[in-house]
Amino acid sequence: MAMFAQLVATAGHTSQLLSCDAHGRLYAATIDRIRCADTRILSTDLQRDQKAKEISTKELNVQSSGLKTLTGLAISRDGSYAVLAGTSTLVSILAHSARSAKHQHAAQGACVPLKQDADCTALLCIDLTEGKGPLLKQSASSEKRKAYPVHPDLFCHRPGLRVLQVTWHPGSDLHFAVLTSDNCWRLYHADNLAEPEQTFELQTSTKRPFGMHFMDDDDFSDTESRRHAVGFAFGPAYGWERFTVLFVCSDTSLFSLCPVAPFHATISSSAVTQLLHAIRDEPEAAQSTTHAWLDQALSKPAGRATSFSASPAQADSQQPDSPSVSALKQSMLRVQPHALDNHVPALCGPLQGSDNLPGDGDLATSILATRYGDTCSAVVIGTSSGQVETYVVAGDLTPTWAQGSPACHTEGRHYVAILSEVHIVPTAENLCRLRDVLDLHLPPHTHHQGSSSHTPAAVHKLQLHPDLSAPDRCYAVQSNGAHAITLPWLPVLCHRLNSAVAHGDEDDVPELLPAAAEVLWQGSQTGQSVMSAAPVGGTMAAGALLVLDSASQPHCLWPNRAPTAPEDVDSPPSSSAQYDEDVSRASNALFGAVLQGPKPLAPPADPQAPTGTGNPEGQKLLTEWIGHLRQTHVEFTHLAHHDLMHILQELPRLAAEQEQKCEELATKLMDVQEDQQKTEMKLERATKLNTNIKGRLQILGNLHWRLLHALNAAEEVFRDKELPELEEQARSMRKQIKAMQARAAESIKQADQENAQAQNGSSASPNRACVPPQQLGKMRRILEVQEEGIIKCKQKLALLLSAVNITE
Repeated sequence: MAMFAQLVATAGHTSQLLSCDAHGRLYAATIDRIRCADTRILSTDLQRDQKAKEISTKELNVQSSGLKTLTGLAISRDGSYAVLAGTSTLVSILAHSARSAKHQHAAQGACVPLKQDADCTALLCIDLTEGKGPLLKQSASSEKRKAYPVHPDLFCHRPGLRVLQVTWHPGSDLHFAVLTSDNCWRLYHADNLAEPEQTFELQTSTKRPFGMHFMDDDDFSDTESRRHAVGFAFGPAYGWERFTVLFVCSDTSLFSLCPVAPFHATISSSAVTQLLHAIRDEPEAAQSTTHAWLDQALSKPAGRATSFSASPAQADSQQPDSPSVSALKQSMLRVQPHALDNHVPALCGPLQGSDNLPGDGDLATSILATRYGDTCSAVVIGTSSGQVETYVVAGDLTPTWAQGSPACHTEGRHYVAILSEVHIVPTAENLCRLRDVLDLHLPPHTHHQGSSSHTPAAVHKLQLHPDLSAPDRCYAVQSNGAHAITLPWLPVLCHRLNSAVAHGDEDDVPELLPAAAEVLWQGSQTGQSVMSAAPVGGTMAAGALLVLDSASQPHCLWPNRAPTAPEDVDSPPSSSAQYDEDVSRASNALFGAVLQGPKPLAPPADPQAPTGTGNPEGQKLLTEWIGHLRQTHVEFTHLAHHDLMHILQELPRLAAEQEQKCEELATKLMDVQEDQQKTEMKLERATKLNTNIKGRLQILGNLHWRLLHALNAAEEVFRDKELPELEEQARSMRKQIKAMQARAAESIKQADQENAQAQNGSSASPNRACVPPQQLGKMRRILEVQEEGIIKCKQKLALLLSAVNITE
């Protein structure tokens, strides 16, 4: 589409990735630049508007990134940070780390490369705003940003290590998580990129793989012993799910890791009450361990760090807050760096149950978690064969503990980094129940022997993206196609569960509609493949999927929207024509045999000679016509009579059905009208509330300016220096005004005397020269100029007096 032309302009680069933040801003990144555009103005009408104007774009150049290829892009929730994943050489990483040694992000120590020209994975963190506010509101058109390496010691010493997924924490603007091919999940803080804040070694297999067989996806023998995590998703911000990380393994098994909380994050005190209520039915040992974790992690108020985006160093430099803000902060709790002595979080699972896992050797590729309302959560898993599995979370995800001692790196009394080895703890019940299995009919991803382990910027494996406007819809994207996955049972199940809980009958779950897949893109029809994709829109606008094909052309794909009809194709029938067609179809179904009429038999031939009733030819013709009428009209009348009598007997039943439908429609109409009245009343109340709030704000503003307050530095400078100078100027101007008034009065007096003498006809005094009329005109002009000066001086004096009064 033309509106995204500036955003995805590659300028010679073919490797380009798309991503979005939580505020509806879309980002396109290459190895040396990042572009940002605001897509919140999108609406569903843009699908048919081919002349939509181009979206304004902000561009940033990445200074010396050193990347050769780009494989991953992640944007923080507020758009302040970006993380790039790709491949680079060890020489580039070492040089980049040396240039960043003076920055707090840089790792300490030097890497010892085994082969300087070998390709290895590189992670870079970029500060997009640098404290200047939102990127799109900055004045400069093109700027440069430094890229800081993330944990360079890890990737330098292990060139074969791969990044499987990098995602920012949904509740933090400073924390991002990385899943690597060594089956480790690491959580990093943007202020300390040298080492991860928390590391979890996932022991998902019964025996640890080693040697050349590590991460060999082609070997399906002994699946459980070779199981490894391939993707993760953060739980929704509700209950213990806000501290839960869901992992999907290569055999599509699901595991939950809880609790995992980023350090220095904040949570409301009311949420802690929900956490305590959720574990009331847990065993006593688990409750005591969870209470110990809560005492360590959530024992202190938030203080000055009122949001995830405020680091401890920034919090210490903030000014004291007002009493109202302090009271608000007292209701928030900040997650303290914590670690239990004898317990670590455990992997709970498989959540589907070990007996419900598919046994066909299908490999999972991605996972997505969503929640509708406050009752129902769903998990979607994509596989390498193009299948999408949807699960409903049937229970509460609560903390699971195992015996173990974490390895801690401390500075003084504070924890800096925590390393935990987590093992599997089987679940007592199947918390995730399979709802649907959709086959998208996509060719499976195959990893060719001898190819590089670092995939370029192309969507080979099936990826899942959320819909930013609807929690019951997501997108499945692969290089050969893009689909919209709709979960119609999720809102219904949420509503029914809420009603069941309210009435105490939680087992009353109805039969629900299955999930549906809508084809948005097919590579076989366009001849292009999908290189990257990202959702656009938001909660206030319609959601869509932006796809970038192999020709670097963007395509905005709208779900539940028919494609635009070409101009040379006739328009579809109108609603009235469709109604007439439906009526005709129903009439044919009910009266089809009657409407067909008699049999189309040929009538008897007319004789050539004249006939009459008295001759044999006339009697023969009469007999033929009688037989023809019996075979056509008489038989039709007899059969139509029977059909009409049968229809007459069916009409009361049909009329009753129509009356019932009309009653249902009338009931729905009344409900809609009632909802409309309620909405209008809510709108009226909201309007009154808005007016009331505006009035109160105006009163508060007036009170604020009327109350006495201490002078700031600028006001003190005005009082001590500028105000005396202005007063001196005012006194000087008053003196000048008085002198000019005296001169003007004297001139007026002399002019009056001269006019009086001229009227009386007296001659001029011999000792006094007469003033010519030309000079009198000049005097008048001088007096007019003086009067204008006097008026301006009076105006300035009035302004000065008003300023003095305000200051006093």
